[in-house]
Amino acid sequence: MNEILDDNFMNSYPKIEYTLKNASFIAVDAEFSGIDSENVPELTLFDTVQERYEKQRNNIAPYTAIQIGLTAFTKVQQQNKYIAEPFRFYLLSRSLLHGSNQNFQWEKTSMNFLRRHNFDWNKLVNGGISYLNQSELSKMQSLLKVNDYMSNMGAFRTLEEENKFVKSIKNVTEWLKDSPLSEKSMEIECDDFVQLCCLQRQLRKSFKGVWTEQKGQTIFVIKVDAETRKILEEGNQNFFEEQLLEYILGFTRVFQLLCDLKKPIVGHNILLDLMFMYKQFYKDLPTSYQKFKREIHELMPTVYDTKFLSYEMRKILDSKGQEGQGNRKKGGDKGRSNILEELYRFFKNGDGRLLTWNSPNIEFPDETTTDTEAYHDAGWDSYYTGYCFIKMAHVFCNPHKSCGTTRELSHVEMMSSLKSHVNCVNLIRADLSYLSLDGPDPPSRRPPRLNITALHLKSISTDEIMRALSSFDHCDVQVQSPRSVLVAAPNWRTAREIIQHFQKTKDYEAVPYNFLKHSPTVRSLLWGTLVVSGSMLAMLIHRAVQKPPVT
Repeated sequence: MNEILDDNFMNSYPKIEYTLKNASFIAVDAEFSGIDSENVPELTLFDTVQERYEKQRNNIAPYTAIQIGLTAFTKVQQQNKYIAEPFRFYLLSRSLLHGSNQNFQWEKTSMNFLRRHNFDWNKLVNGGISYLNQSELSKMQSLLKVNDYMSNMGAFRTLEEENKFVKSIKNVTEWLKDSPLSEKSMEIECDDFVQLCCLQRQLRKSFKGVWTEQKGQTIFVIKVDAETRKILEEGNQNFFEEQLLEYILGFTRVFQLLCDLKKPIVGHNILLDLMFMYKQFYKDLPTSYQKFKREIHELMPTVYDTKFLSYEMRKILDSKGQEGQGNRKKGGDKGRSNILEELYRFFKNGDGRLLTWNSPNIEFPDETTTDTEAYHDAGWDSYYTGYCFIKMAHVFCNPHKSCGTTRELSHVEMMSSLKSHVNCVNLIRADLSYLSLDGPDPPSRRPPRLNITALHLKSISTDEIMRALSSFDHCDVQVQSPRSVLVAAPNWRTAREIIQHFQKTKDYEAVPYNFLKHSPTVRSLLWGTLVVSGSMLAMLIHRAVQKPPVT
């Protein structure tokens, strides 16, 4: 596992760039500081895609992705294997813009969840890599042109840093005033990259008779004459500004690289990952779902969602008579689960090995092993996601066989088997089961909504309906009128069972929803039309009766 922190990011970037450029595909995962589930409307099966996007946009607004995992999978030529190179990045904004991107919220539930899975908070706080989106980048470039770091408190993370900065300037002032002519230089120790750049820039700006050089974490302040200073300045224009911008840009450089390479991107339940990356490294999330979809597709034109693929694979397993983990009566059936952890174990140690016999081996370039599993670590989860992607692609290549093919498959063949599923992103509990990033969204696969009406009662008992529905798969309910509710069932089997259940009752009727028949708005309009029509007819009859006979 390549662990990338603030202190090794810049030195590691060439390796990151080389690895991603040579990858056949790249798997991604992210861990977040929270997802607001209390202060926004509940996610329901009634949600349209636009409504779901708006809810999720509001959900994630105060939070950030604090850990990103990338695993580059590279097909080895003439061999039946992929090399997997995983990277784990801790992220923490380090903007010089005072108040910009400095605050984000933590959700207690998420903190406890990450703690249970051994998230390293010290690495986040002390080693988090900076990042900027386009708006922040533009402001940062303007700030660097001004070069006034002293008045910009955003350059300092702590009061101690600010005091140390001011003290260093004071020490140089006193040294220049009191030191003998023979003493040509002094040293300042500084262990922070931003402070190294800012302090040198400020020293060069404040004192025309000195120059600075850096070696490691030491700044050498050197006395120079005017001519030497002029020569040094000519070869050093904007050096610190460029260094600072590159440093503060941080992980955004990796995101931009992903977008430039246009490699296939693979994630598990990837929608939130895409939304977080968009808002942190690109732009603020738009209010329009269609605009988001269009722009994320321009950035990453080839996206695969292994959670969506797992549902499609389930259809293949069912058609083969496979039940995932063998005999369901023995409690197996993990092949039917789309939880990443269980899906990975199904292919790694379960009956999925039979389905993927002769599929490519997946190896690391070093002595890294997967003997100790570490779920909900973004680095390892990106690896598990890519691993499952390769195994599922092998299943899709052999939809009519109960075990793997006898010949080795090329990377092109495996990717071609998934071409009808590219850019299909899973949606959890919405009107659509998935969205399409590269075109119109598909028609709903959900069963029609059910209208439950009180037959003989003056009003419907919502509590009684909810108790009756509790014995089925989780459904969502909306009150239609005092005498009816609308029910969204998660699947066709549940919808049939609900109708059958209420056929046995005397007080309620459950039927597929018909807009013209069951909509309160339409019924009100129809009644209004009848009333108006009746009134007009009565008026015409009245006039006819009152009209005097013709003589």
